Amino acid sequence: MAPNDESSSVDPNWICANTPNTSILSDREILAAKSLLSETLSEVERLDLEMARTPKRLDNLVAQQDEAAARAEKIRIAIAPHKRVPPEILAEIFAHTVEGESLTLPLRAQYSWPWPLRSVCSLWRRVAISERRLWSSIEIRTQDWSNNLGVRLYICLYHLRLQFPTGTGPSKLKLDISGSDTRLDPNAEPPHPIIDLLSPLLPFLRELYLILPLSWCFALFEASALNLALVETLSLDWGATDINDSDDTSDLEDVLAASSAFSAAPGLRKLQIRNISYFEVLNNAPFPWAQLTELDLSKAMLTMMSALNILRQCTQLVGCHLRTTGFSDPGPIHEKEIVLPCLQSMAWERFDDNEHVFSCLVAPSLKEFRVVSIFLPDIASMLQNAPLSIEFFQWESLPDQLREVPYLEDILSNMPTLVEFETSLQVSLLTLEKISSRQLLPCLKVLKCNVSSESLNFIRESRSQDTLQAALFQVWIHSRKKDTSWLNGLLIFTANGDLMGFRYDGAYYCKELPISSDRARHLGISRTVPCTPDIENVQSTPWWYIEMHAYVA
Repeated sequence: MAPNDESSSVDPNWICANTPNTSILSDREILAAKSLLSETLSEVERLDLEMARTPKRLDNLVAQQDEAAARAEKIRIAIAPHKRVPPEILAEIFAHTVEGESLTLPLRAQYSWPWPLRSVCSLWRRVAISERRLWSSIEIRTQDWSNNLGVRLYICLYHLRLQFPTGTGPSKLKLDISGSDTRLDPNAEPPHPIIDLLSPLLPFLRELYLILPLSWCFALFEASALNLALVETLSLDWGATDINDSDDTSDLEDVLAASSAFSAAPGLRKLQIRNISYFEVLNNAPFPWAQLTELDLSKAMLTMMSALNILRQCTQLVGCHLRTTGFSDPGPIHEKEIVLPCLQSMAWERFDDNEHVFSCLVAPSLKEFRVVSIFLPDIASMLQNAPLSIEFFQWESLPDQLREVPYLEDILSNMPTLVEFETSLQVSLLTLEKISSRQLLPCLKVLKCNVSSESLNFIRESRSQDTLQAALFQVWIHSRKKDTSWLNGLLIFTANGDLMGFRYDGAYYCKELPISSDRARHLGISRTVPCTPDIENVQSTPWWYIEMHAYVA
């Protein structure tokens, strides 16, 4: 028999069977097995070759799949409806999205948008570039200054300006150069970076906010007249001190007085100067005081006479906020009357020692009057200078809290139109009774004050006596009475005068909530429990909101 015939007569499946390989082969079977081994090794080589080719074929398939998916995505984007949104609607969407936010420079990658407009479509990019509202407000903020950064910012501002039609540009710029590393190379050539940064946009700005280190202020004040033709709001803040020489610091006031930087500002109406602890006298500064309508010097440290001299020049003021300090002549001020015919709102934080400052002020249009003083000023004299229609009066006298003053009622008697009164002083029982019976302050709606223990009893008995002013809907009462801690909270009453509930220790106790759920959340009401009988004995007038604060003596 031929070998092939012999080998073919052997069953080849025995080598693949799941049986123990313990048999002893015959000579004929050994020859057949050797033939099968050669065939099997050839199959192994063939499979190894196929496996070597598989990863490359898989990569090709993955690449083909990615390409097909990309084509499908491009087709979907091409037919997407948002690409056909009219440009005017896109512009409104963009403007609404960034409303109230400024374009902040220098751009930082970690705060940049993850989806650039150019990746959406060219129309979106063109609309964004052409929509001036997106670029109308710019803010530059940096704490680490360098010449290279200055050049990059200047180029950026220059190109931003080119996006606007001729004669127009961004309307608002905030420049915040603060931090410990803002000093310049002493050998650097002019102009100063502050001038470079302002020059591209300054002719078009309406609002300019500057937060600068002291050395930059010197450069700003020493510059020639700035083009502030359109500027209506100017804010100057120079709180960062990068000058160690005290002599240079003391010269800043003289430099400002001699400055012509702000002489060309015909449209300036609002001026804010902050952190000017270096200036005790500011009235000599060449600002256009006579045309200002809003003045904020609340962060200044002015002398009283400097403040009065500034007010004398600000004849068009509508609102002002002042702060004065230092010692001065405590006697009467022998000055001509300072008439402020347009003044409607005044706030004055006084840390000086003259009680006669207000005697020379005449403000017939005054509506809001706030005074914070370490001394009790002579307010009554100002109220008598001209008929007033004050609607809001706040009087904080820091060292005299919880103390009655004998002439408070005289002051209030000159404010018949007062709607809201807030004071740290103690309102006497007699004055409170007159307020409640409308003999005093007949238009009053909100009262925030300190009261005595007798006044607390008066409030509790007021409903039965029917003496409370029904129109008064808010009363904030501060008391030192120790046994009033149970009143610590917000009391709410119905239109019939029945107590509905109160807030105490973070919980709200009530019989029935007389207000909306939104109002309850605004008041901090989180849960309700039945009202206790003891609290139901508290009485008050219809719709009084009374906030009690108990102070432990």
